[in-house]
Amino acid sequence: MKVPTPEMAQSLRIKNSDQIYKILRLMCFDDIPVALEHIHLPVNMFTSMELSQLEISKYSYIESITGKKSSAGIRT
Repeated sequence: MKVPTPEMAQSLRIKNSDQIYKILRLMCFDDIPVALEHIHLPVNMFTSMELSQLEISKYSYIESITGKKSSAGIRT
């Protein structure tokens, strides 16, 4: 999808016209939902997307694809 807001484009350091993957991920423990994650990834960083790998660990998968290590996180 296209980036929905200029603020998101700025946060991802991409252009407003760039495309992103929008992924919703529901985390459950013992079949009890505990978290709903909204993940937005710039398409230009990935030549392919293996959703099954994102289910295992999004951080290690993204690090393996990009060759970069996670260095910061901002939570709101």
